[in-house]
Amino acid sequence: MSTISEMPASQLHALVMRTFSERLKQARIEAGYKTAARFAFAFGVPAPRYRHWERGKCAPGLRELERLCLVLCVSANYLLPVPGRDGSPSQ
Repeated sequence: MSTISEMPASQLHALVMRTFSERLKQARIEAGYKTAARFAFAFGVPAPRYRHWERGKCAPGLRELERLCLVLCVSANYLLPVPGRDGSPSQ
């Protein structure tokens, strides 16, 4: 496989979810929230839902993603592995 665009959809989805969850957790910690539960409370979502986002089991909706970016002071391009942007794979 020569490019990320040639990756099977299931493999691409797994890459996106893994990268999103890792970067979300990193952004939360860098924003000063030591635990997922504390951030979930401050963000206004149930802790189990937020933990699912950090574990890559599900993704937030578009409005929640927008709020996450604002609250954590990161871009959507940072949280999502867009090929060729913000250090993400561009194979």
